[in-house]
Amino acid sequence: MRYSFFLALGMYVMLLGAQCWLLDSVVLRKRNHFFAGRAGPPAQVRATEIIIPDWAPSSLMGLGIVLVIYSHTIPKWLRNAG
Repeated sequence: MRYSFFLALGMYVMLLGAQCWLLDSVVLRKRNHFFAGRAGPPAQVRATEIIIPDWAPSSLMGLGIVLVIYSHTIPKWLRNAG
């Protein structure tokens, strides 16, 4: 159980770091509801921009690799306990 948890967490963090390596910023917007445009004028949608710092991709990749390596080095008796 612990092996699977740390392996999944490490893979997720590594993929997040790889994704951050390809992106400079992320823009988050609220979705308009289906009936919002039909009931009246559309409301203003506020967008939030997240700028990814330069250190984030390499730090996330490093943390993910450490977690994956840790998941493979968990002692066998500890794997069977959980």
